[in-house]
Amino acid sequence: MSTPASATMLIAGDLAPIRKFAPLMASDPLSVYGDLLPLLQDSALNIVNLECALSGTQSVVKSGTVFRARRSICPAWRRSRS
Repeated sequence: MSTPASATMLIAGDLAPIRKFAPLMASDPLSVYGDLLPLLQDSALNIVNLECALSGTQSVVKSGTVFRARRSICPAWRRSRS
């Protein structure tokens, strides 16, 4: 009899790499996750809802509250596996 394969998937919501977190995400991305970091690193698949748009523009938004993060933080997520 074979052993069934298993994998861990983590689902999280409302990540907003803006305001005070933006510079930290760019310089030391692993530090923002605190106690969750081992769970994220051990999971085979992480699905996270990004609570803001990633944008390279500073165009004016005419109405409503709009959260926006710089696209430049994206490389921080790619580096976070190391």
